[in-house]
Amino acid sequence: MENLDFGSSDVGQLIPPAPPEELPVEKKDSQQQMNMMEFSSSIDDVMPTSNDPDTMGPYINPSTGRTTGLSMPTPEKKSTKTSNPFNMTDDQYQAIIAGIVAVLVYSNAIQTKLAGVVPNFQGMNGTVASALLIAIAFFFARRYIMKK
Repeated sequence: MENLDFGSSDVGQLIPPAPPEELPVEKKDSQQQMNMMEFSSSIDDVMPTSNDPDTMGPYINPSTGRTTGLSMPTPEKKSTKTSNPFNMTDDQYQAIIAGIVAVLVYSNAIQTKLAGVVPNFQGMNGTVASALLIAIAFFFARRYIMKK
């Protein structure tokens, strides 16, 4: 392998120093101020004065003359006070009711009663009977507790 030799390795000698830049002096004359005034407009020219969407009509951009639609104002959310305890949502409250019903159905007393009524309770029949009892109990508990 052969190294390339570009001559001197001093980078400072290869790049000539740049001449100092002269900063332009800002001129504040009346012509420049008039040019700036051309591009500014009052807020009344740009925005409609009425907030009623029925009377506002389409918005016409004064600089381009294009008509654009206005978005409807978003309605304020009404704070609905739920009758659920601990400020829970309805879904959370139903989940609590389902959990309590499931615990009650799987208690020893109810499982013993189901074993006496359902034949072959240790197999699939017992699982189906427990699930049906949970579904029926949840339906009536939700109707009674939530009153909806």
